[in-house]
This record gives sequence, C-alpha cells and structure tokens, in this order.
Amino acid sequence: MPENWDAMFSSRICDSLVPGHTSLAYTISKLPPERVCVTSITQTPAGFISIGGLPVQTLLPTTLSSTITGTVDEDGKRVDLEVSANHDSEVIAWWTAEWGEATVRVDGARVEGNPEVFGREQFIRFSVKKGKSTIEVSR
Repeated sequence: MPENWDAMFSSRICDSLVPGHTSLAYTISKLPPERVCVTSITQTPAGFISIGGLPVQTLLPTTLSSTITGTVDEDGKRVDLEVSANHDSEVIAWWTAEWGEATVRVDGARVEGNPEVFGREQFIRFSVKKGKSTIEVSR
C-alpha cells in the first residue's frame, strides 16, 4: 500500500498575490487523467496543518471548528494572528525566506518554529494549545 494511501491530494502548492493588483490570475497545469485540482483562496496569512495530532487535507484558516485570523505587515516584517483551536494544533504562517529567520511567540512566550515550503512560498510551522492564542511571527 502506498505511504500516502489516505491522502486526498498528491501535492500542495502555495502562491501569494502582491497587494494592489486588481485581479487574480491562476493557471491550472495539465492534469493526468482521473485527477482533480482543488484550489482555495484566502486572505489570512496562515492555516492549520494538523488538528488534534491528525494532519488536515487542506491548508485553510477555518476548519474543524477552529479558526485563524490575522494580518501581514510587510514593511515591519511581521505576521500577527489570532487562533481559536478546538484541539492542540499545528499552524503554518506565511513567512517569506527573504525576511530571514523568524521568531514565533504564542501569547508572549517564544516557541519553536520550523520553516516549511509549499510551491514557491515559505511558511513557519509551530504548535498551539487548545483555546485562544495570540501569535506574533517576527524577526
């Protein structure tokens, strides 16, 4: 049996859009037969990657009754998030590699954050406990 036999998707690719553009263009590459391309668009610079110890299939900021809201300050090289998680979870926050090493703080306490790349975009992956959390990712 293949390693990812239970995965809905064979790959994940993320891309960002620069503010100020008036339209969004996304090209779906030619797919092999019997394949589906699922696309989600969000303005939240983060998503859940696992909830309750189980990987999620889609990298979304709202899933399984848990939510993430937040903003990016590109000039200040900072991402601010509010997380409401129904279980202990792992979150990925957008963090361009051009900004250098990231420091992650959850409710003011420094936590470990690890870079993870999907497509051309880099994220920082970190854990949050069940409940509400305030996250700051900065240099």
